[in-house]
Amino acid sequence: MIKAVPAKIFFGDQRPPGIPYDTDILDLDILIDRTNRLEPSGYPLQSLKDILQRENKCIGAGKAVIDSIRMIDNDTVFIICGQQAGLFGGPLYTIYKAMHTVRLSSILSGHTGRKVIPIFWVASDDHDFQEVKSLGIRTNDGCKIRVEYTPEGYINGSQIGEIIIDDGIFEAIDTLVKHSIPGDESERFIHIIRTAWQPGRSWSDAFAIQISKIFSQYGLLMLNPRWKGVKELFKNIMTAELSNPLASSMLVNKEADKFKTSKERKKAIRKPVNSTNLFFEIDGIRNPLLVNNNLFRAGESTFSKEEILGFIHSTPNRFSPGAVLRPICQDALLPAVATISGPGERLYLEQINPVYKLFNVDRSISWPRASFTIIDRRTIRISEKEQIPLEKMFLDMNRIRLEHARDTFPVSIKDKLDAIESAIDRDFDNLAEHIDTLDSTLTKSIIKEKGKMLHTIRGIRDRALRAHKSALKITENRFTLSSYFLNPDGGPQERWFGIDAVISILGGNGFDELLKLTSPKEEHHRIVIPEKNNNE
Repeated sequence: MIKAVPAKIFFGDQRPPGIPYDTDILDLDILIDRTNRLEPSGYPLQSLKDILQRENKCIGAGKAVIDSIRMIDNDTVFIICGQQAGLFGGPLYTIYKAMHTVRLSSILSGHTGRKVIPIFWVASDDHDFQEVKSLGIRTNDGCKIRVEYTPEGYINGSQIGEIIIDDGIFEAIDTLVKHSIPGDESERFIHIIRTAWQPGRSWSDAFAIQISKIFSQYGLLMLNPRWKGVKELFKNIMTAELSNPLASSMLVNKEADKFKTSKERKKAIRKPVNSTNLFFEIDGIRNPLLVNNNLFRAGESTFSKEEILGFIHSTPNRFSPGAVLRPICQDALLPAVATISGPGERLYLEQINPVYKLFNVDRSISWPRASFTIIDRRTIRISEKEQIPLEKMFLDMNRIRLEHARDTFPVSIKDKLDAIESAIDRDFDNLAEHIDTLDSTLTKSIIKEKGKMLHTIRGIRDRALRAHKSALKITENRFTLSSYFLNPDGGPQERWFGIDAVISILGGNGFDELLKLTSPKEEHHRIVIPEKNNNE
């Protein structure tokens, strides 16, 4: 069993660094209304259905997935999430996105009676391999390390969907196995990893197989834009981009100029003045497609407008949308009610709203994903043994010692010091009132002397607190191991660790329980605490 407490309640007003801030909670009625109104006609659903059925079967999708695909008809709408194909499933927030997509689809289907199908867009066109080649894992003794894998044949700039796994993957899997916490849940997860991440398979397909197996029973479909035939279905968007190649970039930059805060400006998308929002593949390398004087350039190669438009029709898979165009291609392909997105994504999705209008595409609602920090049982035991509240286990060691010293400072000493301070404050004020009737110039002197005495008492209090802090027997190593997990490198747990780090904590039914917590109106960050079982 697990319970979840909103971070704002768990921490009160003192949220520590690394705990994500809450997002605005949107009204579920907005989604229900769009689900009821969204008209799937005009989308290439039959062609897409054939591709989804063929490819999801190829990656070994379960019965619930195949049944979901068979359900697709002219009354079907979708909830979408997407992410780069990270090693061994990527960071936890990828899993939370998928969970939220599944949960929201089920709830909207129940509210509206329509077929609402969850689908995961594998960002296989991305070429930022540095972002996906490693994953933080938690060792079975509580430490943290990163497991990393790069195939020997990897070429810098290759699209992730074209990277082929080699025998080096076995060493990465062995590292994961070596540090896994023993138990049935870990064994099941490792089996999924071994099944998915095999030599000779593309990186994005390995990722898709893993995610599909984790979520197969919930009917989560996988969609890889590099699968044969997918880009045929949105090449009209890519053609429109090349027909007026700088229009979308101009709109994006214009919107970026409107951002007011430095944080927004830092995260805003800005495009070079001669850049389209497409990439073009040459010799296996993904190149930004630039335009100058009606000539298109990718890498060292140049093309006329007629040539580049010809490639769109003959070899559409050589093209891939950038961050601005990708969600537009997605929403042109699927009648999407909502796209589950993180805080950075929501910012740029707002920024590209005018680009949707440029392409006359109906934009899905950007819906905030669920966000969690999971506390492990080791941390709970340390908290109980040292009598330190759980919310203070997120602090650094110096702060933990200081907070614990304050909480356990002897009451008799505290009361005595409080009484002395109060008496000095009261008696000197009383004296000042009487002296003022004799000579008002002496009042300032009395107040000054009062300040000196209070300063002395407070100095005694600070020295006593430091002495008490030094005398406390806190096993620092235990707290360090907890901070590794709760606040890795001072950042969010969900951005550092993968699902292997928490699967043993959640237990047999914990994953299903966590999935239920991703309900609408619960998107604020929550602290998840496993409750004790009879064996603890």
